[in-house]
Order: sequence, then structure tokens, then C-alpha cells
Amino acid sequence: MSDVHEFDNGVRVYDHHLLDTQRERYQKRNVHEEDEEDAFLAIIHGLPHNACYVNVGAAIGYYPLLARRLRSDLRIHCFEPLPRHRQFFRENIALNGFSEADFAIYETAVSTAPGRVVLRDESYGSAVAPGSPTLGRRAKDFVKRLIGKGDATPTLTVKSIGLDEIGQAIGGGDIDFLQMDIQGHEEPVLNAYFAKNRTASGAIKSIMVGTHGAAIHDACRDMFHRHGFQLRIDEPHTENQPDGILYGGVNQPANATT
Repeated sequence: MSDVHEFDNGVRVYDHHLLDTQRERYQKRNVHEEDEEDAFLAIIHGLPHNACYVNVGAAIGYYPLLARRLRSDLRIHCFEPLPRHRQFFRENIALNGFSEADFAIYETAVSTAPGRVVLRDESYGSAVAPGSPTLGRRAKDFVKRLIGKGDATPTLTVKSIGLDEIGQAIGGGDIDFLQMDIQGHEEPVLNAYFAKNRTASGAIKSIMVGTHGAAIHDACRDMFHRHGFQLRIDEPHTENQPDGILYGGVNQPANATT
């Protein structure tokens, strides 16, 4: 029987899904990301009845599972392109007493290159690799790895859509809250989204972004300002977790703050 880690909020995951650095972090406060936890709780509690919550980069499902524990009425859509993490997510759904029908899970990356992209498999740090996944490039990379001159990081080719296509992918309608952690690609993905008509296939009313570095955080903040998103959380340097936090949207409730 596999060991289980239970967080203070009641979410349970299999311990072998976790990294040693995460276990160490949880010893201080037993939640996944200490700085983000309380803000996430406030946002979820403040959403309207039957709201649509989209998680991009769902990993093993911590935030979707927490949202479902808090709100049985939410429509929860989860994008996770790494097969291993999707499998872990499904295991954790059962572990927490839910059904897969309680979540819509998509094996799709969100990037600036809709179609197919190369995903670097780095566990929780997995991210879309720059460039297009051409057959010639994949063959060259394979040969380089064989002779010991290539990047040792495993890669796989996955389906990809733009952020502006998510509304259509989930069946249309507005998205009340979108949470995104895509390991450093947040700036170009947001830029591509804001460059297009946001109401074409479902407007995103609020966005929480995990930012990776001060320059990326500043660029994303500037985009929020330019496109009329009211900032509620602006933390480029968090004390207790690896990512910065940026959260804003249109007509945000006052309680959606840290």
C-alpha cells in the first residue's frame, strides 16, 4: 500500500508523487504553496454559483482537488500535457473520493504554437521547448542523445492550443477564474492572448499566474494594466514558494486578495 500525504486542508495525494523539496517545504506549513493558499481559498469562495474554473498546468491535481472539496458546484477544467502527471492526478481523484466525472481533464499544453509542440519532461518543472517539433529536428536530437552530445532531458510531442482557444476547447462560455503555471512561458502566452479578441470563444474574467522571475512578472503586470485587468495580487518575490503570484481581472470581488 502506497504512503499517502494529507495536507492540512484535507487534500490527499500519494507520497511517491512528491519531490523531496516539496516534502521539506510542507514541514513549515502543510499546504502545497504557502503564499498562494489563502489567496486561492478566497478566490474560490468568491466565485459565483456554477462558476467555471480552469487550471492550466494542473500537475497531480492539488488545486483542482482543493477547489472541488470547497465547491461541489464548480465546473472544473484541467489542462496537463505530461502523461505521468495526468495519471497521478487520476489516482489522486480516486484517493480523495471523487469521480473522474467531477473534472474535465485535457492532455493539451497551452502555448504560443497551436498544433503540436515539444514538451521537456522535468517533472513539476516541465515546460514547452522553444521551436517547432519538426521530424528533422526530432531525428537530430535523437542522434545527439545517442552519441552523448544532446540534452539528456527527455522530451515528448504533445497537442497544444493558445490561451485564446481554451473557451472553445471546454465547450464555450466565459471562464470565471483561470489559474496558470507554465514554467516561464507565461509572458508570451499572455501576450498572444491579449493580442486577440478576448470575447471570441469565451472571455477569461480573472487570471492567476505563477510567474518565474522578476522580468517575467513585470511584463505580465504591464499586460494586465494595459488590457484593463484590475490587479488584486502583485507578489513578484514570495517568501515561501518558488513562484511569484499575479492575480487580476475585470470586476474583481473585494475578497479576492491576500
